Amino acid sequence: MTASEILADASQRGVQLWVDGAELGCRAPKGVLTRELLAGLSEHKAEVLALLRQRDAERDGSPLRRLVPAPAERYLPFPLGDLQQAFWVGRQRHAYALGSVGPLGYVEIETVGLDWDRLKRAWQRLIERHEMLRAIVLPTGQQQILEKVPPLEVELVDLRGQPPDAVRSQLEAIRRTMSCRVFQPDRWPLFEMRAALLDGDRARLYTVIDLIIADSGSVHILSGDLARFYADSNAALPPLELSYRDYVLAKEALKDSEVSKRALEYWRGRIPTLPPPPELPLVEAPAHPRFVPLKTRAL
Repeated sequence: MTASEILADASQRGVQLWVDGAELGCRAPKGVLTRELLAGLSEHKAEVLALLRQRDAERDGSPLRRLVPAPAERYLPFPLGDLQQAFWVGRQRHAYALGSVGPLGYVEIETVGLDWDRLKRAWQRLIERHEMLRAIVLPTGQQQILEKVPPLEVELVDLRGQPPDAVRSQLEAIRRTMSCRVFQPDRWPLFEMRAALLDGDRARLYTVIDLIIADSGSVHILSGDLARFYADSNAALPPLELSYRDYVLAKEALKDSEVSKRALEYWRGRIPTLPPPPELPLVEAPAHPRFVPLKTRAL
C-alpha cells in the first residue's frame, strides 16, 4: 500500500491520524487497527507524515514555513520565545513583588581524579558547538548569539589540607552564592562553573546555567556532549546545521497562519470560562526573594 492508500484506508475505518511534532498521532475505535494497517503506518511513516503536513497546510490556506537554515543571518538579533520572555520580564527588578529571581539549573558533582585541563578544553568545545551558550538577551528584549566569545573563566578553589569545618563552610558559601545567582541577561556568559579541590584527589564541581538559554532537555544534551568531549578531546560529533534562531523565526511566522488565528480565537473565547490564577497567601512579600531547596527522606 502507498501512503495515500494507507490514509484512505484509515479514514474509511474511522482512524484519526495527525502530526505530533516528529511523530504520528493516532486514535482509533477498538478493534479497527488491523495488522496490515499498522504495518503500513510503520513502514511508510515518513510519507504519511509528509502527506498529513501537506493536508494541514492546504487546509490553512497558507503554506507553513519550513525550518530552513540561514547561516548568514545566524548572529543577527531575533525574538525571545514565549517562556524566555516570561523569564526575562520576571527577573526585572521591581517589576513584580516576587521578581528579581533568575530561573536556574544548578548541579553539584563530586568526582575523583579530575583532569582540570581536559575539563576546561571540553567546556570550550561545548561552547563552540552549542551556540546558545554564546547567547545574550539585549535590553531591547531580543536575543542574540555571539559569533565569538573570550575563553571561559573558571574559578578554582584549593581547599586541600584545610580543617574540615573550614572546608564545609567554604563549600556551603559557594553553593549559597551559585544556587541563588541572578545573571545579567545582556552580559555573557549566562552560565558559570566553579571547582573546589579537596583531599583524597577529590574535586567538587559547581555548575549553574540560566534557563533563559537552555531548558531541561537542552541541559541533558549539553551534559552528554560535555562528557564525550572530556572522555575524548578529539571526539567528532555531527555538525549542527539548524540554529535556534531558525526555529524561533519559523515559529513566529506561524502567527500569521490561519491555524494560529483559529487557535487564538478559540482560547480568547475560553477565557471567560477559565478559573482565575491562584492567590497564594503571603505573610509578607520578601524584599529579596530566593528559592530554598528542601529535601526529605522516608524511613
